Amino acid sequence: MLIPEKVRTELKARFKKKMKRKIVLEVFTQQGINDEFNELAIDFANELAELTDKIDVYTFDLDSKMAKNRDVHRSPTILIDPDVYHIRYTGAPAGEEGTSFLDTIIRVSADNPGLKGKMLKVARSIKEPKNIMIFVTPTCPYCPGAVVEAVKLAIANPKHVWAECVEATENMDLVAKYNIKGVPVININGENVAKSLLPEAVFIKFVVQSDIPFFQERKPMNKEFLKRVQKKVSNKDEEERIQKECSCMEDFLSDREPEIDEKDHRYDIIIIGGGPAGLTAAIYTQRAGMRTLVLESKIAGGLAATNPWVENYPAFQNIPGTALAEMIKDHAATYVPIHESEEVLDIKQGKLFKVETDASWYTSRALILATGADHKKLGIEGEEALVGRGVSYCATCDGFFYAKKRILMVGGGNSAVTEAIYMSNLGCQVILAHRRDELRAEKSLQETLATTKTRILWNTEVREIIGSGQVQAVEIYNNKTEATSVMDVNAVFIAIGEVPNNKLAKMVGASLDEKGFIIVDQHCRTDVKGVYAAGDVTGGVNQIITAAGDGAKAAYSAYMDIMSQ
Repeated sequence: MLIPEKVRTELKARFKKKMKRKIVLEVFTQQGINDEFNELAIDFANELAELTDKIDVYTFDLDSKMAKNRDVHRSPTILIDPDVYHIRYTGAPAGEEGTSFLDTIIRVSADNPGLKGKMLKVARSIKEPKNIMIFVTPTCPYCPGAVVEAVKLAIANPKHVWAECVEATENMDLVAKYNIKGVPVININGENVAKSLLPEAVFIKFVVQSDIPFFQERKPMNKEFLKRVQKKVSNKDEEERIQKECSCMEDFLSDREPEIDEKDHRYDIIIIGGGPAGLTAAIYTQRAGMRTLVLESKIAGGLAATNPWVENYPAFQNIPGTALAEMIKDHAATYVPIHESEEVLDIKQGKLFKVETDASWYTSRALILATGADHKKLGIEGEEALVGRGVSYCATCDGFFYAKKRILMVGGGNSAVTEAIYMSNLGCQVILAHRRDELRAEKSLQETLATTKTRILWNTEVREIIGSGQVQAVEIYNNKTEATSVMDVNAVFIAIGEVPNNKLAKMVGASLDEKGFIIVDQHCRTDVKGVYAAGDVTGGVNQIITAAGDGAKAAYSAYMDIMSQ
């Protein structure tokens, strides 16, 4: 059994609540090609079907007539309701992308892309064929979010948009063909256009503005959608129910704008940022009776999700960062709505705060800024040009592509040492460059690093990353001997700290320190009335546990201040 009993119970309840109509999963396999993943794909699909009567599973060989009709050539491939949508998973959804697979099933069953207002209108405006491939790896925490963005468009505009999740580890020939060196990669009509998880509006902009022609012949969509569904029922009442549930398809393909109920946009507290700080704050505010909304421009989890292992969070001796982040997210989601891939564009201050996003607007009595931090960059020549071509800030995401190769890890703190250990376990020849003569990482991590074959370059700074389309070497400088040299490497992983995401803090006028972190008091209040801040964006000890603690404090302070008004 692939799905643990506890998860089966949770999925069963989730499917019962959210799935609206029956859908079909078609699994295509070929013996002798990815056999291990073929079995996994079939078993996973069948186990999901056991949890609900709204999933039918059919299996086919690649040499079958159906495979030819569906234009399927890879094993395994899973098509999701192919008579209605062009959505496929090329490779078994065996890792992090499995979450996007479950999300897709629910969205397809409800015929609901989850796009609203202007984003839905823009998605429907696409008139040229767009074949969107998202390259993923099983360990990438950002990849599922990118897949979901493609799926949204495929559901909103089934006539012109195809969405395909390509599991890189199972399709190495495609990795080579499209020169994939990191994930997630967004490929539109055969050309890589971005390597990143993009906010919803930015993702749609990339797709709409892409003028790359698509030459593959497309099979027409089934235009008898409602009839196809209705043929499966004979009871008149059941037919009317199905008709009502599926009527949303007509809305999506029409020019009618969805109605907005202002009451649904009013909150007591809006939390901007879905990392441990923001999610913890959401748990506390909602439980205190405050109507709360979480807005996250990417995916919930924050930088915590990029840690290969977390070994200092209470109750867990060690746990993958992605797993811990998912647990925190699931906990918060039981209390509050979490809007992922929704970027805040503007905040207007008055009697209430009005928060405008790329999808909608909301009002609140208080704001909690938990916008976190981004990976700090070296700021050297070659760095920007070679991102996704050997330059990476996430070993969990991109380490697979450099297994057993020679890589340079830059940094000396917990993140750099953790990722050096991770890459060493992938069989890499790891060289750790640190600008000082001793590491700043925890002693236990240093002891683990000492058990690997990692070579440490002390007092070493990277001056330039060299390569033509791919990292080939680095120029390094010893700040003690003042010697400069060039070293051949296949990739450079950078873990030198974080820079605060303080754009919104500046927008509301909150004071910052000399490094750009938001200044707060001991109760996480900023110097702007009604605005609180928590987590890495406030600086200090950038740890998951302290971010969660800040979130709890900010939530309590916001609650007490609102109640005292």
